[in-house]
Amino acid sequence: MTFKSWKLILALCSLLFAGAWDSYAQDTLKVRIYFPQGKGDAVDLSFAGNGERMAVFEEQLSNALREGAYINGVFIQASASPEGTKDFNARLSRKRADVMGSFFIEKLGVNPGLVLSKSLGEDWDGLVSEIRELDVPWKADALAIIQNYHNSDSERCKTQLKLLAGGRAWAFLLEDTFPRLRSAKCDAIVTLSRPEQKVTDRTDTLYIEVPVVEEKIVEVPVPVPVEVDAGNKRKPYNLEGKRMIFAIRTNVLAVPFTNVGVEVPIGQHFSVGVDWYSPWMWRKNHSAGIDEQGWSFEIQALGGEIRYWFNNKKKTPEQRLLGHSIGLYAAAGHYDFERNFSGYQGKFANAGIDYMFACPIFGGRLHMEFEIGLGFIYSPATPYDTFEPGGKAYYRPGELKRVQWWGPTRAQVSLVLPIYVKKGGKK
Repeated sequence: MTFKSWKLILALCSLLFAGAWDSYAQDTLKVRIYFPQGKGDAVDLSFAGNGERMAVFEEQLSNALREGAYINGVFIQASASPEGTKDFNARLSRKRADVMGSFFIEKLGVNPGLVLSKSLGEDWDGLVSEIRELDVPWKADALAIIQNYHNSDSERCKTQLKLLAGGRAWAFLLEDTFPRLRSAKCDAIVTLSRPEQKVTDRTDTLYIEVPVVEEKIVEVPVPVPVEVDAGNKRKPYNLEGKRMIFAIRTNVLAVPFTNVGVEVPIGQHFSVGVDWYSPWMWRKNHSAGIDEQGWSFEIQALGGEIRYWFNNKKKTPEQRLLGHSIGLYAAAGHYDFERNFSGYQGKFANAGIDYMFACPIFGGRLHMEFEIGLGFIYSPATPYDTFEPGGKAYYRPGELKRVQWWGPTRAQVSLVLPIYVKKGGKK
């Protein structure tokens, strides 16, 4: 399974297999390595200041490791400037990514299992960023050409750029811009566990002169014991003469209150449920165009289940949807994940079997459900690029990822509100 496929699986399971993350502070160390035109066989530290940048990076990394940090992962993105043919640049970008991965493993002694590499192919996004910073009369025309053609026909895009401004634009890019796009950017994510800083009080001593008060004897009446009603203790919810008709729930692990479900008991041992998910997460700085490492996450899904509840001697006949149970579940939906101005749009379907334990809280007025399940996910996804955070998606022609996953696909901690009516149908 490819690195991109794993990214999709992790994104899907963030909703369907939500969990708790340890609280750590994260620092990101970055270094960019440049390659000569058309080369990708080895890392040349004598080329374009690579040695100086690598020395600074190694010193920063060593300092962090001495302070107790550890390397959580090394993510490598390699690219090629859009000068040659698309196929040649794709092979060159892949070769540079592999070379950078081997370089980090051999030179820095990084565990190979922590190194993940990604080939970006022709770096059109980088070219757009470079052109936006230029002060040239043909800037707007160049950006329009790239936006219109680079996804559908990259060769035509290059031809149009070569003709722009009588060839002067392409000559300028060859001389000034393309050399900066022949690079491999490596981000080493170093996770630091920092203790909380405690605020200490001032230790200055303040002396205050306290006036002497004449001592007086005061008779204090002896308190008489009074019986206090224990009504401040929460009493069990009185269900006598009531029956549950359904329950409303929300999974607090999967972006609380962006999902809602309904569960209906059937007899003493069965129930059916339906859940709707529609979370939306968007890092503020990314949407403002400030943070190019931002991300967004959008998914809509509908799921259903049928469940068998085991006998529970502790619950009364009026209590329902409590104790141990097993169930069959299925869900389907679509999603849009974006990070660093590229993303995936696709659909998914999953099914499986799960175990649930439910217990009463607040005297039985609410329930808590703890659920975990194993199953199968299938998801076809189309990769795309965008020039603005959350902007129009430009699909990559001919690329389609099909993800198949067997394993944990469901985990929920749900807050449940049971709805009761009086027996006979009256509320």
